[in-house]
Amino acid sequence: AEDMKVATAGEDVTTTRQAIGIDSLPPLSRGRLLFVRLRKPGDSVDLALPASVKPGRYALKARLVTSWDYAVVRLGFNGRGLGEPVDTYSPEVDTKTVELGQVEVRPGRNAVRVTAVGRNPASSGHYAGIDAVMLVPAGGAGDR
Repeated sequence: AEDMKVATAGEDVTTTRQAIGIDSLPPLSRGRLLFVRLRKPGDSVDLALPASVKPGRYALKARLVTSWDYAVVRLGFNGRGLGEPVDTYSPEVDTKTVELGQVEVRPGRNAVRVTAVGRNPASSGHYAGIDAVMLVPAGGAGDR
């Protein structure tokens, strides 16, 4: 996810590609994450899928980083919300993988949206961290 291009972002939303060197954290893909500074509920960022992703049906998963100042986020794909809001607060930096269901990748622009919808009362912010976005081709025996 750290190499995904920002397609659109809210007015005060910024992103940074960060290398993480915390030994207790499960290894991140390529040792990096995309840190998103969401400022308040409703702030969002759209991350464009690489053009190399072929059109078709995929199961979408996201590996999110959790931390003490992270938001409750909702993920979406091509303008459609997916799954339930995810609380990405944790007292120490960690990760969690969420399964978001099946999506249809179409020719042209496709984007994963991350939206702050609130925050855990223990969290001190509305930030988000994305380690990886995983697309697994659908249609196998396990998808029926």
